[in-house]
Amino acid sequence: MASWNPSTHTWESIAFYYEVIPDPSLLEWRPVRQANGKLHFSFGLEGIRLSVNGLQRLYPVVTNFRNETLIASMNHPESPMIPVCFNQTRQQWEPSLLVHYLTPGIADEDLIRSEAQSTAPGVRLKPNAQGIVVVGAQAYLMGEYGWYRLIWRAPEREWGVSTRTAGAEQWVRVTYQSEVDGWQAHSPSSSQPLQSGPLAYVGTGDRLESEVQDAMGMILYRGRERLPGSLRDKIDRAIEFAMQTASGAAQSLRAGLSVQDQLTLQQRLGMDAPLTPARLQELQTLFKAIAADLARYRPSGSHVQQIVIIAEKSGDVSFVSATDRHRRIFIGQKHLSLSTANLAHIFLHEDLHFLHENAQFHRAFDYFYHGSYVDTDARALSRSIDNIGQTAVNIGRGRQIPNLLTQHSQIRNEQITQLGSSTTRAELLAHNADTQAHLMIWLDRLKFIQRSSNSSGSDASRGNATANTHR
Repeated sequence: MASWNPSTHTWESIAFYYEVIPDPSLLEWRPVRQANGKLHFSFGLEGIRLSVNGLQRLYPVVTNFRNETLIASMNHPESPMIPVCFNQTRQQWEPSLLVHYLTPGIADEDLIRSEAQSTAPGVRLKPNAQGIVVVGAQAYLMGEYGWYRLIWRAPEREWGVSTRTAGAEQWVRVTYQSEVDGWQAHSPSSSQPLQSGPLAYVGTGDRLESEVQDAMGMILYRGRERLPGSLRDKIDRAIEFAMQTASGAAQSLRAGLSVQDQLTLQQRLGMDAPLTPARLQELQTLFKAIAADLARYRPSGSHVQQIVIIAEKSGDVSFVSATDRHRRIFIGQKHLSLSTANLAHIFLHEDLHFLHENAQFHRAFDYFYHGSYVDTDARALSRSIDNIGQTAVNIGRGRQIPNLLTQHSQIRNEQITQLGSSTTRAELLAHNADTQAHLMIWLDRLKFIQRSSNSSGSDASRGNATANTHR
């Protein structure tokens, strides 16, 4: 979860799902003020910057009822919070020496907040592995806002908290989620069935799902086993397609490129000089990592149930949350009408966002998109790959400014300046997910076109694909 080296006074690791990754296209992610080692953002978030394994990272913090500062996970508030304190001498945040163990958090704690008590229950005892303290015959659980009296219902075999709202008593069920080491409070009206087993979908009703349904669209299907047969087959083919493309791109680099392709690669990446052997090796490693990660979403993989289909409220979107501990890939219903080849591109793009947890890879953001391929036949797909490739070269050489996604003129002007300079252009392109996704397809283009032709008979509908949206 977190590792601190007391000899060097450095953080060696913190689990990736605690980090927040600011969107560089949003002005809201620029702090409005900094005080006492904390960054304050306009939308209410407080955060701290830590150097973890030599890399600067941002973590959200909260102040609990005991006035302790704790690192919390935005996506997984049920995960244990990490107590920290600011060392004035070293001007850095370090683990709090006053707390010798971590206790689980409670997701949707607001449902029981009215019952929080600030006084510790009796003798200060160390909680068990699930964070429960038993004093006499009474069980207690500590949250961000205080202590809660837990009640055990034997017939249902569940814990809960009795709350009073407008004079009426209500039972709020709380369940321990072992996959995230924390608790979830459930709305009295909630009757979500609990799945179990090594390959069950995980994440039902959590904060990320709530945010998705509020902002993006209603969840239609959770997990591969819930998908209709034809849709399940198409997604299986697209994941396999994407995995083979990433592996093929790595193989192309390993086998060696022609002189012309070496120049094109250099130009697509915005570099003034040919790629060094070390940089080529980095790309190979990245593409192999993408293939290995996508393999986990195959029918035999550990993440096979972590595909979620939503009905978009507007537009057509597919997306991930880079700090989602459950590593779900959300696919918009409208994207399912795309060809297998274009759906494979979406999986390549989205999986790039997950690899930030590995320090050797660049963070993947969405500065701009290249769009989808026209793949009515092999010739059309070949032309489409060439056209997107030429656009990528023009952007990489500073001859064309893409349709940037940011809505803020200040950030847009900064990014245009960055893309216009040969000294800064490559840095932005290295971090743009769609640049890397389309690069894999271009490197494996001959096999990509062949796979597309082979899959054409299986696609329910084909036609001229239009630009799609990722996040």
